Amino acid sequence: MGNANNFLENRDILNLFTSDKDINGTDLLEMSNFFELFIESAEKKLNDYNQWERVIDFNAIIGRLSTIMKFGFDINDMGVMVADCSHFSKEIINKLKKGIYQIGESKEVAGNYRPVIVDKDGHIVKHFTMKKAINPKEVLSNVSSLSIHNSLRQISTSLSDISKDLKYEIEFTRRQNLSLPFINARTRFINAINNPKDKLKHLEQAESYLIEGLNALYLDIDAEVKKLSEPDLSSSKNIIRDLFVGSLKHADTILGRINEDMLMIPKYVAVEIYILQYLERFSDAKSVIGQYKYHLDNMTNKLLPNCAYTAVEVIHNLYPYQKDNLDFWLEMPKQTINALDALQLLLELKDTEVFLIETTDNSIEKELDYPERKK
Repeated sequence: MGNANNFLENRDILNLFTSDKDINGTDLLEMSNFFELFIESAEKKLNDYNQWERVIDFNAIIGRLSTIMKFGFDINDMGVMVADCSHFSKEIINKLKKGIYQIGESKEVAGNYRPVIVDKDGHIVKHFTMKKAINPKEVLSNVSSLSIHNSLRQISTSLSDISKDLKYEIEFTRRQNLSLPFINARTRFINAINNPKDKLKHLEQAESYLIEGLNALYLDIDAEVKKLSEPDLSSSKNIIRDLFVGSLKHADTILGRINEDMLMIPKYVAVEIYILQYLERFSDAKSVIGQYKYHLDNMTNKLLPNCAYTAVEVIHNLYPYQKDNLDFWLEMPKQTINALDALQLLLELKDTEVFLIETTDNSIEKELDYPERKK
């Protein structure tokens, strides 16, 4: 245990539980939004200047960078990842993809070259700075953490907003039972903070409780989804709303339970992935995302028993939508699955070079100082 714990000794654990409800409460849905803490921590680490060094020999990577930009600043089989292109306008990004703009170099006063984006006539559209990660493995961990928890935050926020119009009787005992494994994990998590020498043991125990809680939630949501097509609720007509003629209150109860499960799952997943990344168990973190994606995929694409509809189609037709959230249940699972696919890929990266783009000025119009253009 001592050797396994060595790599954790100088690494701080985020103190997730700060409010009274976080520390002593028994209702997970009343606890703080942990996603914000994860995102803030990852952003702080990514912005640490000690993580990056400026690229001097830009010419050595210009070809690869041009290809990456043209195909959308994405991860590709060239073993290069480019982060933080958000400072480029949509127009610049689109013109790079279409080949209207290119990547070039401009000579600085000191005689060094710096990367620029240029139009077809060689006029500079944008200067930018390239920095290279000193420790790509650590940066990739922070990038994946930022992406994962930002996605989970968006899912949770959207579900919270849309559930405000759902009328059902809260079953506190059920909710607390599904929160219990998280409560046990919280205890071990706090133990890890308070007892650094036994940090690894407590974190592994916390992780086991989180897996237990996630499995219970997946079993619960599967059971509730199956109730959407129970024969005693179905009518003879093949119309979704007729499934619940005379049983709309029961339908609201089922929707309420599914909604609560969907709100709890991202919180479990967020803390579970944080612990696994902290322990550098990236393959296990990928598996957690895969399990989440599997259940969403079943709800989206698998027909309910003895029914011509999928779970999300039934939920969609029964949900009390407002004008600003129409089709949420049809679109949210698909968008989430696409995001989870990208996050799984991100966790697979190992020996990837990571570059950071920083823009330093506004649009400029001047001709590049290329030797071949001199007369």
